[in-house]
Amino acid sequence: MSAQRRAPSRVGDRLRLRWTGECDDVNFYDGSKPPTRIEIEGDFRYRGPSD
Repeated sequence: MSAQRRAPSRVGDRLRLRWTGECDDVNFYDGSKPPTRIEIEGDFRYRGPSD
């Protein structure tokens, strides 16, 4: 599996994250199908250590 992460950005209490990754299809480990790709992107509320 390979994974990448874009550097997070923060504006006020909002944190924007993006992760992407690829892995073999669990039903086709023989390479007969292209890799499965997943992307997760979202805005999250940042809560610091004192929150």
